[in-house]
Amino acid sequence: MNYGASSVAAHSPRAPVTPTGRNTATPGNYRTAATKQNQRLRPEVQYAMRALHEMPPFARQREIENGRYSHFSAEERQILRSVE
Repeated sequence: MNYGASSVAAHSPRAPVTPTGRNTATPGNYRTAATKQNQRLRPEVQYAMRALHEMPPFARQREIENGRYSHFSAEERQILRSVE
C-alpha cells in the first residue's frame, strides 16, 4: 500500500498545545551567561580556555596540572578544568 503524507496527517490525533507560563533556559541563554562570566576573567585565562577547548581531555589535564597553565590561581585552574 502507498499512503500519502496527507492521509497520515488527516488521521493523526493532535493534542492541544497549552502554554505553561514558564521561562525555560535555552542554549542561547547558557551562552550569554558563559560569555558574561568570561568577560570577568583575565585575558590570559580566556586565551587558555580557548586553547584547552581544542585539546583532548588528557592533554587538558596535563597542561592545567603540570604544564603551561599550572601557575594560574587555584580558582582559575578550577575554571579551566570545566572547559570541554
